[in-house]
Amino acid sequence: MLKFNESKFLIAFVFLLVVNLSLAILSEDLMEKSCTNSEQCQYYETEDVNSTCVGGACRCYNNATHSVTTCRPNILRTNNIIGGNCPCNLPHAECKPSDNLCYCEVNYISTKDKRRCVPTKIILGEPCEMDSQCKTYAVFSHCANDTKICTCRENFVQEDRMCLSRTRFTPKCQNDRQCMLSGPNRFCLPGIGECVCMPGFISSNKSKHCLDRRRFNETCLESLQCHIPMGPGGSCENGKCRCKEEYALVTDTMKCELLPQIGQYCTENKHCHLRNLTNDEQLMECDRGECVCRFGAKNESPCDTSIATRVIKSQLCLWFMLAVAILKLKHI
Repeated sequence: MLKFNESKFLIAFVFLLVVNLSLAILSEDLMEKSCTNSEQCQYYETEDVNSTCVGGACRCYNNATHSVTTCRPNILRTNNIIGGNCPCNLPHAECKPSDNLCYCEVNYISTKDKRRCVPTKIILGEPCEMDSQCKTYAVFSHCANDTKICTCRENFVQEDRMCLSRTRFTPKCQNDRQCMLSGPNRFCLPGIGECVCMPGFISSNKSKHCLDRRRFNETCLESLQCHIPMGPGGSCENGKCRCKEEYALVTDTMKCELLPQIGQYCTENKHCHLRNLTNDEQLMECDRGECVCRFGAKNESPCDTSIATRVIKSQLCLWFMLAVAILKLKHI
């Protein structure tokens, strides 16, 4: 028979084992703050805490004990990045009082490195950094890799700050009549001496016709018809204009909006939310200027809620083991 002190020691040992296993499960399965490199975790570091990027999330350690600890922002640290603590030293950045963090001003968006705020919309012919800046102004444009200027995509030509579609066979012309002989809804563009489709029409990939724009749920022949009013997220599926799988329809504009992605720039939680879910059902939130999985969901795309359930079940199982051990000790 075990002595009383030995029984107490055994109970304490089992208790500590359960607690440590629970913390291990939490540290492995619950992501705290998303990251791509350890530099992004520096705002959690203090004299007592070190933070590194592990598996796409900031992991914090106590310098003295080397044990995992909760990541807490060092509010005294200032950062020259979007999503860092105020004061904001970047041009076109402002401090949001509700969380004391820096975000881009209205009509500006963060660059991928979070070091600058650039205009959300760039007109054709102006300097740019991202395709999204150009597409916001003209759907058939992009930010050219070589010049970093907003220009029209291949098979499109700029005219009066629009991207007009070159006709499939791009016949040379001197007047509109020559183009109309090839088909309707086209004219001769003097600058290049070629036939192009009229504004609101797109050259077919399957014929020489210029096809009319088609809105959501309207009949279509090709996806480019849907792009004109619905944006690059439009797609012709089974003869109807729909939004692509990773896009959702915005009813007030009737455009296809890209669904929130992990790492996407944001200033509020709603920028990371799916429109068809309630607040309690949302899997992502805005944290320091980017969309991340909410606590209890694995930081991967899409956010996985099964992790939190598995952690809870594992913890319950461990506590059950502790209870059984204690009951057995009482009968020794």
